[in-house]
Amino acid sequence: MKKLISPMRAREIFEEALEILENHGLECPDASVCRKIQEKVPCVFKDQHIRFSKEKVRDFFEMRRPRLAASQNRDEEKITIGGNWHAWYFCDPVTNEPRTATREEAIAMARLAESLGAGRGPIPVAPGEISPALHTMECERLALCYTEGMGGCLTATDPEEIAVLKEMYRVANRRYLLALEPLISPLRLNPEVMNIYFQWCDDPELDITIFTPIPMAGATAPLVFPAALVQTLAEGLAQDYLFYQLSNGKNQDGFQLRLDPFDMRHTNIAFGTPEWCLFKQAVVELWNELTGGSYRFGSFRTNSRRVDAQAMMERTASFLWQMEMGMRHFSAVGQMSVDEVFSPVQAMLDAELAGYGNRLLKGFDGIWLDTSETKAILEEGLKSHNFMDSESTLEYFRETYDMTRLSDERNVMAWKEAGMPCFEKTAWEMAQDRIRTHTFELEDAKQNKINDLFRLYAKSVKKI
Repeated sequence: MKKLISPMRAREIFEEALEILENHGLECPDASVCRKIQEKVPCVFKDQHIRFSKEKVRDFFEMRRPRLAASQNRDEEKITIGGNWHAWYFCDPVTNEPRTATREEAIAMARLAESLGAGRGPIPVAPGEISPALHTMECERLALCYTEGMGGCLTATDPEEIAVLKEMYRVANRRYLLALEPLISPLRLNPEVMNIYFQWCDDPELDITIFTPIPMAGATAPLVFPAALVQTLAEGLAQDYLFYQLSNGKNQDGFQLRLDPFDMRHTNIAFGTPEWCLFKQAVVELWNELTGGSYRFGSFRTNSRRVDAQAMMERTASFLWQMEMGMRHFSAVGQMSVDEVFSPVQAMLDAELAGYGNRLLKGFDGIWLDTSETKAILEEGLKSHNFMDSESTLEYFRETYDMTRLSDERNVMAWKEAGMPCFEKTAWEMAQDRIRTHTFELEDAKQNKINDLFRLYAKSVKKI
């Protein structure tokens, strides 16, 4: 893998990003929002732009570097998976075609996602029969009633809706996580989102997470380098600088770097493509050079709408590329078509990819014996003309081969005699087993209170 970002390039990109923040800053047409920011954050508001002193941002980043580097630390060298964004379509595991999900299927997919490691965050697919106005409320209700820890982060901007969600979470003895995306590429601040932040930032009964902007090269960011990375870094630095100080240091996760390729043929983000891999490599290497840490979080990626050759080609290639870069935890499990479709079959295949990766990472650990044993091992097999029943084979074959993989290595005749098992069908059967064993359900009394809150909000929405 050819390194893209040298230490010198990283320093140049950093200095250019500081220049942009001082000379251009963030566009913000709302003076009242800017005044609120100025109360806590050292900056200058002029000509509808918030500008930041490059010296202050540089000093701030130096202060933050140890925390940023530590935020990516993972003790064990092992691939883990878990987490996903939220889809509007469900890839039917029988027909392999996207369609809307029923309420029961949405619950089942939430249980599957949690069994595969998903935590706080949205359920993987929405039920199709709900009103768009109640979309967030219904999905949060399902997360509370049928999972132990999922929920939060779906779009909520109406104060009444946020208040009801907070109360629903309180009933379930959990805290609501409000997600906000205040920056818009290129280098703009969203006043409406900032006003939501100011309304709720001091509420002790909910948590707020700040999502990073999604600059797309050739659309909302430059296509060419290093300009694309300068903008990406400037947005990451500005977001961290702003929300760390606005939150009095509570918001520790503001510095994120993201840059996705924009597909010119189909006007969409190009997930899982060779270009996506290279863009990911560039931001990861920039992160590593600037923070002194090692970025460890990757994603399963594809633009395919169903489980097919495109999906597995893009997911496998981009997974291995990220592994090579040092990624060890992978999210977007089962998430397809960027984030429009969720597939339980693909989720199980993602788990298979993780197992494949872990076997590669293990290497020959456990079966590389002392050289002094070589002569005896060879003599034993040479006498019987094979090593099938050799003591070393019998002792170490389970250590060598992953016997839990779904892959079927039988020849055609043996495969036919076994009923010609289908890889995808077996994956769906395994997913169903996981769903059946996920039996969590919130107690009836709490469910009833949550449902009452939901119904009251639904009535208020219908009156609008």
